[in-house]
Amino acid sequence: MQLEETNIGLYDFVKESKWNFLFIVIMGWIVGGFYEEIVFHGFIFTRLEKMIAGKHATIFSFVITSIIFGLYHIQMGPLGVINAFIVGMVYLSLLLFFKRNLWYSIICHGFYNTIVLTLIYLGYL
Repeated sequence: MQLEETNIGLYDFVKESKWNFLFIVIMGWIVGGFYEEIVFHGFIFTRLEKMIAGKHATIFSFVITSIIFGLYHIQMGPLGVINAFIVGMVYLSLLLFFKRNLWYSIICHGFYNTIVLTLIYLGYL
């Protein structure tokens, strides 16, 4: 089975003007950096930990939250889901490494989105 490529065609309008690029980068920080991190890693992850409880609650919550985060990006195709799953684990790992300080995840997510959008704008993706 061959996976189809990540659907970045959704972002073709970014290449049309620097204002589109600037707008979508700002939205990448607001929606990706702040909203997604607060909802998925600040809220869903911590609530799952409390609901599951027990010795392995953090591990199970980590995996479940990463899967949900990946599936949230389904509009990007199968490879986009896999990519979101992996980077979601990175963001969640940052949260845990830095004693649950969400700012590290927010900043990392925002920079990641900025880099990807810049590559799209410049025509590398």
